[in-house]
Amino acid sequence: MDPDIINLAKQIKFGDKNAFRQLYEAYFLKLEHFAVQYVIDFYAANDLVQNVFVILWEKRASIREDAGLIGYLYTMTRNHCLNYLNHKKTEKKYQQEIQEKNEREWRLNKCALEFFDYERLQENELRTIINKAIEELPETSREVFLMNRKGGLTYGEIAQKLNISDKTVEKRMSKALALLRISLKEYYFLIFFL
Repeated sequence: MDPDIINLAKQIKFGDKNAFRQLYEAYFLKLEHFAVQYVIDFYAANDLVQNVFVILWEKRASIREDAGLIGYLYTMTRNHCLNYLNHKKTEKKYQQEIQEKNEREWRLNKCALEFFDYERLQENELRTIINKAIEELPETSREVFLMNRKGGLTYGEIAQKLNISDKTVEKRMSKALALLRISLKEYYFLIFFL
């Protein structure tokens, strides 16, 4: 093991900023080059390596002088790269889900417009269609929906009356609206009036 690195590790462990600066200047670019090969983004690699050095300084008291400090730096950099790549994978999956949801909504809107026939929508017939869809809701969702939309109660007031949490009211309302969107898909634009 390199005695200079062991000495540097000891100095850093005891808070020597000059020793830390020496290590930083000697290995920052090497670690950055290592990271950029995997994350394929110079700015991300730069941030990751900066973070490695910040953590090293914050945890300097736990540096083992006999252990390989350089190996430790590379391992930390590798772990940061893996975390970054996992985050990017999750982010990409989430963006894909959003895009798919937007496409489904676009198709639903397009379908609703294609089947829209104003003459079919006489006022009484329209009320009948909406009321039938509301009646077909599960009892708990229907109750919350009617208390909110017909009774004008807030989620908090409904929660108090039914002795349930605000979150439960919100979930039941979301379920009611989702089911109404499905059953009233030909009349999708009416959801805004519910």
